[in-house]
Amino acid sequence: MDRSGKPITLTAGRRKVLDHITEHPGHNYSAVRSAVGLPTSSFHNHVEYLLEKELIESRTVGIYKLFYPKGGVDDGGPVLGPREREMLRVLEERGPIYSREFVKYMDVSVPTVMRLLNGLAGKGLIERERMGRKTLVSIVKK
Repeated sequence: MDRSGKPITLTAGRRKVLDHITEHPGHNYSAVRSAVGLPTSSFHNHVEYLLEKELIESRTVGIYKLFYPKGGVDDGGPVLGPREREMLRVLEERGPIYSREFVKYMDVSVPTVMRLLNGLAGKGLIERERMGRKTLVSIVKK
């Protein structure tokens, strides 16, 4: 039941959207839509329903609208997925490292490293500095 006492109806499409957002907090609109494979209009309707029923939350960061499960945005900060947390742990343990070094520390591909770094940079948690052909990654000092 929602706050007004009406039952919450989770169709298969809404369940797919909710499950994806729960498993991948912080994904943006197009990433979620692509992952669940729904037409734009259907996806938009499902997201609006889930927001209205307060099953998910959204947060705008720059030009991106990011989605989180209800309660997933703590103290205004972003929720991190397991790989993002692992990436920050590596930076805390080793200090600044070159972006491609994450491949050997985390056993992930270069494109995955770049996607995760873009997400962390977009959340303001890391900074990158170009050094010739390499990029040095460090945690943002608070």
